[in-house]
Amino acid sequence: MTEALITYSDSTIIDAPADKVYAVITDITNMGKFSPECKECYWESDNHSVGGWLVGKNITPERTWETRSLVTKATENQEFTFTTGGDRVEWSYKLSQENDQTLLTETWTVFPPFKDYFLERYGPDTDVEEILKGRLQTTKAGIKETLSNIKTYIESDKSN
Repeated sequence: MTEALITYSDSTIIDAPADKVYAVITDITNMGKFSPECKECYWESDNHSVGGWLVGKNITPERTWETRSLVTKATENQEFTFTTGGDRVEWSYKLSQENDQTLLTETWTVFPPFKDYFLERYGPDTDVEEILKGRLQTTKAGIKETLSNIKTYIESDKSN
């Protein structure tokens, strides 16, 4: 990938082994339980690993939209990464296990094709940098909430 326009990460420690955490985050149909914005997610095909495509339905007070994302990394118990639009925005979940706990890190990275997409879709006067500043604030809160919800779900044993 090329240099990022913007990126943000946050982490949480989950009282569960990495295989359990990985199973929950790679079952993308769970995403609607965790994310404050992505309310539904499903696989577009039978490929649920690298090269597979997933669709997310996102809802905010301002709008509703769908994204189509390509899985780019799926290393069991270590990392699950997908990229919206195939090359615009990357969402990554990295896991690191120590004893019976797992450090889960969620990362959001925006690449230059995002800017090109917005300029093409909304016109050359679109202030993409301002849009990204707004999205950063929303994303920070969203990642924090998503990680907290994943932690609660797994630790309350709802994932069994």
